[in-house]
Amino acid sequence: MAAVWSAQYSDVSSSSVMAVHPSSEASHRAGQSGSVRHADPFQATDHESRMNGNNSNNNSGQPHVPVKTEQPADIKVEIVNVLCNFKTHCHLDLRTIAMQGANVEWRRDPSSVLMKLRSPPITSTIWSTGKVICMGARSEADALIGARRIARNLQKCGFKLRFVDFQVKNVLGVVSLPFGVRIDRLKDEYPREVR
Repeated sequence: MAAVWSAQYSDVSSSSVMAVHPSSEASHRAGQSGSVRHADPFQATDHESRMNGNNSNNNSGQPHVPVKTEQPADIKVEIVNVLCNFKTHCHLDLRTIAMQGANVEWRRDPSSVLMKLRSPPITSTIWSTGKVICMGARSEADALIGARRIARNLQKCGFKLRFVDFQVKNVLGVVSLPFGVRIDRLKDEYPREVR
């Protein structure tokens, strides 16, 4: 902080100049010695305290200048994908599903079947063990509705299954931040969360 200095002429002689801090009255009275006194550079002056908004003793009539605070920007998180799974508690014949099901694609390499829905837009992967993974929903409610529709389509293929162990495994969201993110520093500060 810069200290404010004022020069006053002493009553003793006109040639001796004394630098005093204006807020300390004791130093004004000690001007008889004619020596130069230095104010504490870390002590706020009246002018600096008025500029910082601490004008409780403001008798000068200067208006208080409010400090501007930035309003937080509206940050909207958009959910893009909800991943869920459920079990059927019965063995599923993938060949029967591929032949009788609608909107079905056979995948030979991992030996699974893809079944797609238009509304809600869900793609499900079906294994012969009875495990079904659904992805592509925009909310948890849509994921539940889509998973139940997949189970109903499997029942229409002739399987006596039960809709059990429904779980939401992952939710993917996208957000646009009003500031830049230093990924290297973020990884250093939060190593368990950022991989």
